[in-house]
Amino acid sequence: QALLAPGEKATLWAVGTDFSLAYVDTTDGGEMLVRIDGQEKLRLLTNQPFFTIGQQLIFLENRRGIRDLGYGLHQIEVEALDGPVALLGAYSYDTRPNRSTERQYSGLASPGETVSFSRPFKTRPLVICQGELAVSWQDISTTQVTFSGKGSGTFTVIGE
Repeated sequence: QALLAPGEKATLWAVGTDFSLAYVDTTDGGEMLVRIDGQEKLRLLTNQPFFTIGQQLIFLENRRGIRDLGYGLHQIEVEALDGPVALLGAYSYDTRPNRSTERQYSGLASPGETVSFSRPFKTRPLVICQGELAVSWQDISTTQVTFSGKGSGTFTVIGE
């Protein structure tokens, strides 16, 4: 469990089309803001109890989903706004019924080289590097990727 104080953020990266954020409602829980790839996708209060038949208050684990983002590499940012947020984690899903819309590019590249895509991807694609080739998330966009690393290598770009 990561307890975010008001104003604190947690950032993680995941591959998929849909995500589910797990958190715990608490008596003093604050508002949670979730951004995917820099865009606000969800705001919710994390102080909502469950009531039993006998009207007893119970604070439980909860999950909220964010759907239909397009297959690719996504940045998930969770921010505690006005009170603490107890974040348990995130789940990643690939809900495509098949891979008919998936595109893959493979090749060889060297550090500093930029590969442009003839048709933009729907969202930031997944880039897998081998050998001494590397890539930073900041250097991947829907239209191109710029490689880094210590030497040449192979790459595969996967997305929609």
